[in-house]
Amino acid sequence: MPIPAQHHAPPPRWTQLPVWLGVAACLAGLAAFRMWSEVAAGRVAENLALMALAALLAWPLRRWRGMSWASALAVVWLGLLAWMGGVLPVVAVAALALAAIVLGRLVVREGPVPYALLTGLALVAGVLGWLLPLPVHQPWTYGSLGVLAVVLGRRGLARDLRTMQTGWREQVAAAPLAAALAVSLAGLASTGSWLPTLQHDDLAFHLGLPWQLQLEGRYALDPTHQAWALAAWAGDVLQAVPQVLVRAESRGALNLLWLLAGGAALWRLSTLLGMVPGLRWATLAAWASLPLVGALMGGMQTETAASAVTVALAALALEPSGAG
Repeated sequence: MPIPAQHHAPPPRWTQLPVWLGVAACLAGLAAFRMWSEVAAGRVAENLALMALAALLAWPLRRWRGMSWASALAVVWLGLLAWMGGVLPVVAVAALALAAIVLGRLVVREGPVPYALLTGLALVAGVLGWLLPLPVHQPWTYGSLGVLAVVLGRRGLARDLRTMQTGWREQVAAAPLAAALAVSLAGLASTGSWLPTLQHDDLAFHLGLPWQLQLEGRYALDPTHQAWALAAWAGDVLQAVPQVLVRAESRGALNLLWLLAGGAALWRLSTLLGMVPGLRWATLAAWASLPLVGALMGGMQTETAASAVTVALAALALEPSGAG
């Protein structure tokens, strides 16, 4: 969710030098250690096939709806997630994001939307974390509170959504090919969200909290059942919100939200460093192509959320005085 840059003097061009040094170091490492010899040709072919399929599905939107390639591809990848992981989890996570933005604006009254989103998610996790042992975790409580938040904050929320929409169109138009590549790679990373929950840590611990809240309406802080029961993770609490709402696991959709939040924070960081739009999109593409990013999409590890928050904190440290 790129956002328009605020009007302040950009830093000098030499601040982009670390980015190019990183590219040079990567190429040098590939050459020195012959990394191409370790590439799994079959996996590369699968990824290229998925990207080609997404482009094929996006072509009608581009041809007959006049959408940019980046926007059309974004719609396709989101549609594929809804197909593979369920429409209701996607809707529930979208509702959580809207409510989080409204709540975040109570603290972050001005400034980029990603700051408000992440702040709101932290508030939700914190409040629900204290209420875990109480029998209040029901679809009607979550739903009614979420609707109330959105209704009360609808004007500010509408303004934020318009800002994101305008910013997206402007930045895509500034570098359409780079934008399409970044969206394609982010979509490819999101395919990890299509998979069912299979990782050992998730099955042994992380899924316990959302499922207890769904089935029992409360969480038993009982270490005799699980050694980590007294250390409920904020990420697991947030996983429970859409699951309680729609009575179905929603890990994939929430992980996509973390991916988008991390990308938006990285965009803000690169903007503050004075990068041109094409280089900002290239930064997002490089980040989305990291193998660990795609791997995190398939699990419930805390690094998924922590990555987005860490990048946002780095961007916040570079904000002009008084921003945010």
